Amino acid sequence: MDTPEQMLFERINLWQPERQLEILEKNLIPNFSKSALLQKSKDISFEFYDKKPKRKNGEPSYIHPLNVVLNLNRVDIKDELTLSLGVLHDYVEDCIDEQIASGLKLNKELSLDKNNNQQEEKKLNTQNKIYEQEESQAYHILDQALELDTKILDETEKKKILIQKARIIEGVRLLSRKKKEGYYQYIANIFNSSDEDLKERVIMVKLADRIHNINCIEGFNEKQRLHECFKNLFILNNVKRFIFEKQKSGFLSLRFSSALQNLFTQCCKATFAAYLTLCDIAKSKGSRKVRLLIQLAFRKFAFEKGGLWEVTKPDPQEKHPLRLFQGVIRKYDAYLLKNYTDFEQREKDEREYCLKFFESCNLTEEEITAIIGYKDAYALKEIVVKLLYDEEYVMSGFLTTELSGEGKIQ
Repeated sequence: MDTPEQMLFERINLWQPERQLEILEKNLIPNFSKSALLQKSKDISFEFYDKKPKRKNGEPSYIHPLNVVLNLNRVDIKDELTLSLGVLHDYVEDCIDEQIASGLKLNKELSLDKNNNQQEEKKLNTQNKIYEQEESQAYHILDQALELDTKILDETEKKKILIQKARIIEGVRLLSRKKKEGYYQYIANIFNSSDEDLKERVIMVKLADRIHNINCIEGFNEKQRLHECFKNLFILNNVKRFIFEKQKSGFLSLRFSSALQNLFTQCCKATFAAYLTLCDIAKSKGSRKVRLLIQLAFRKFAFEKGGLWEVTKPDPQEKHPLRLFQGVIRKYDAYLLKNYTDFEQREKDEREYCLKFFESCNLTEEEITAIIGYKDAYALKEIVVKLLYDEEYVMSGFLTTELSGEGKIQ
């Protein structure tokens, strides 16, 4: 019999992904067998992902949607609609990517003279049209695939299935990022949904998805890991605001309240662990010499400058190493938006500052890179901690409601 201490440990411990496909399938069979529509969703997902290449960490592609369902099960979410969304959450995006990756249609339609600037607008319009066609086709395929044999059912049961099928497709739409759609705007579309019930389900699926993704980034380099963590940070900041406002107004579904909070907590912990691993990697590569200074500089930034409360800009007049933390959100914002020139310029400025400030330490290029990676991971993990344990904290300037008309942070 488990002791109270053991039970508490199990409740608050960081979830680990299940890496054995056979174990996942065995444990989740009871969920799928209870619903014909859920079983159909699972079969669609398996048939598609069974043919896909392995994930970056070498695991089968199908292991991801099953782990999303597992994470939902861990918070006692076992209903047909939410689990169907879990197992199909990437399906449409991946269908479109598969078509585009084949290149056949794009190459045929976009075989334009690259040196002719007058054709550039036509090229982009054609590209967007192809994306829309592929998206429409992907949803049509999903709609057809979800068809069930309803001949033996009465009209009431048939209607229930049609309604549930429509809600699955609508939920997948919310979970699917359109081509040419910015990441922030994609997340904003989820929070802006007028269907409150579906919105809560989709947010839970997104958290379950990001928990598994962030727990399986061992095949990524440090910059890619920071990028994945940053995406989580934006989601977590907005989920925190969503939960706070719903609880304040009394409109958070009693059915999902505990599950949503637990998924938020686990996603925070998984993201914190990923940042902590990045700190350890940076220490092993040479940030150890100045680690204490970096940590103290962050405390000065947080307490004297209020640096955790809003998105900040670098102050070129600041001489103290706290300046290394100014603009850290904007730095990874540039990377997320694929504005690599801006990102690289920010890193260049940081490197130049480190060379001057730590001149007496005789740092190598690798050590400077490690210091920059360390201070970024160290600062961003502290934001996660505040989101997790400071009840009223959210970072201003990093919310979907504060995006510009172009869907960017201002």
